[in-house]
Amino acid sequence: MAETSGTIRRNVRLFAVRSGPLTRASDRIQALARLLVVVAVLATIPIAVALSVTTYDTVHAREAAAARSMRTTTARSWPMPGSRRTSVRPTTALRRRR
Repeated sequence: MAETSGTIRRNVRLFAVRSGPLTRASDRIQALARLLVVVAVLATIPIAVALSVTTYDTVHAREAAAARSMRTTTARSWPMPGSRRTSVRPTTALRRRR
């Protein structure tokens, strides 16, 4: 546990702006630059999610439009060529079951 808290303290000190007589202006600029890098990296996550959702929606809409424009065919209950079976009308089949 002590090792974990030491790691956390070290990381906090890495990004914290220290004040004191030994802190130089370049140290403050470096800490600010580190903070800006962390903020920029964290800001890319929602931007990437928004772009991926937009891309998915665009592709999905395009594919749906393409699917709607395709010609549909209807199934036929006629016998296949060379088959001895005859087609049965649906009304005849329903009357027999009752």
